[in-house]
Amino acid sequence: MGTVTDFERELMARSPATYGQWHSIDLHNHSPSSFDYQGDKSNAVEATADRILKTGLSIVMFTDHTRLPEPAFTSEVANGRNERFCAASN
Repeated sequence: MGTVTDFERELMARSPATYGQWHSIDLHNHSPSSFDYQGDKSNAVEATADRILKTGLSIVMFTDHTRLPEPAFTSEVANGRNERFCAASN
């Protein structure tokens, strides 16, 4: 094996299991409160929660330009994920 591969193997062997973790993030989303929202507002919560789960996102940010997303929307999305969820409120 090459030097880099040997180094990586040794590093992983010596590192605790929680040493590092990759996360999938999406930093540009719009809630139904935004003029840029392009989805169906009647099922926005379910569609957003499903997309987060299906794509395996760990971090999602809503960028609604002149305002924060409605707290009820982010709370319902969080409930749909059944995981920790942090959202800013107005």
